[in-house]
Amino acid sequence: MSAEGRLAGLAAGQWGMLTAVQANGEGIARSTIARREKAGTLERMRPGVYRLPGVPTDRLDDIRAAWLASDPAAIARDRLVDPDVVVGGAAAAWVHEIGDLYPAPYLLYTAKRRQTAHDDVRYSRRHLSRADVMILDGLPVTTRERTIADLLDEGDLSLVADALGDAERSDDDLDIPALVRHLDAHAKRLGHANGTDVYAELRTLAGVDAARLKDLVVRTDLTERLSAELGQQMQQALAPILFELNASVEGMGPDTFAPLREQLDEQAERMMAPFRKQLDEQVRRLTAPTREALRGYLSPYPPRVKLPSAALPEIALPPAIQAMLRDLAQHSARTAVQTGGRPEGRARSGEVDRETIDEEVR
Repeated sequence: MSAEGRLAGLAAGQWGMLTAVQANGEGIARSTIARREKAGTLERMRPGVYRLPGVPTDRLDDIRAAWLASDPAAIARDRLVDPDVVVGGAAAAWVHEIGDLYPAPYLLYTAKRRQTAHDDVRYSRRHLSRADVMILDGLPVTTRERTIADLLDEGDLSLVADALGDAERSDDDLDIPALVRHLDAHAKRLGHANGTDVYAELRTLAGVDAARLKDLVVRTDLTERLSAELGQQMQQALAPILFELNASVEGMGPDTFAPLREQLDEQAERMMAPFRKQLDEQVRRLTAPTREALRGYLSPYPPRVKLPSAALPEIALPPAIQAMLRDLAQHSARTAVQTGGRPEGRARSGEVDRETIDEEVR
């Protein structure tokens, strides 16, 4: 296999990257790598780590290159079975896309003590259980729960709260019990009794509950449901009162409401007056050409002619006035039943019964 093929084979499972040590293991001399770098057929990511040209870039490339350099002889896929180096802290938050912390210097957890001369990498000896590590985008990183807790060693509470808020608002479920257990180790230093109190403070700083409530109101029919529920409760609460009120009204005599009826009649008359005037004006406007043409041929007192219903446009009464007219008609009908005939107020100016109402509407 040519050198080109061997380099491509190494980079195939490592995001298009390879290390100089891996290339040496395939029989490719460092001078060849240096020559290819100068010619542009290899791109130097960091000391000892290179990328093939044409490979799409990614936001995690620098972290991946740092992780590859932590054990340059091993192939990436072989290291994922039992990770010896795990990305943690702000770098892990960057991989999880939570929080607003800059990932460098990249924190790498190792089981053995290590040192580095590079300023953009920081090793920390830390024992991690299998439950605290996951593979994300091909990198071994601490879980979100462990990452959030570890951020308390690096940033202030507000930055950690931002990471918590992003984690809780993401699609994946956050393991709250596991997070609280990790926060227990920081509770005393932060002045809290336990991890639950630390978690509560972080949630308050992140505004998680307020954001969720706002989202609930915006994205659901919560307002409508609350209004319907309150309306139903109000009806249930007022039902006994309305029952007693109706019983009291039914026991009163017809003369009790005589002043109210007169007031309603006057109001109906005032409301109908503009519509009568509008109707008269429409009739005069529609018949004006005919009257002008027949002027001199008709007697001063022509016979009354009934216009067809289609000759005049329909007048749409407002809903409030229609409701008032229906109430007046029902009241007139009830009065007629009680008196055995037409309402007594028929001859009185301003009294309106159902026939009068129908005639005015027409």
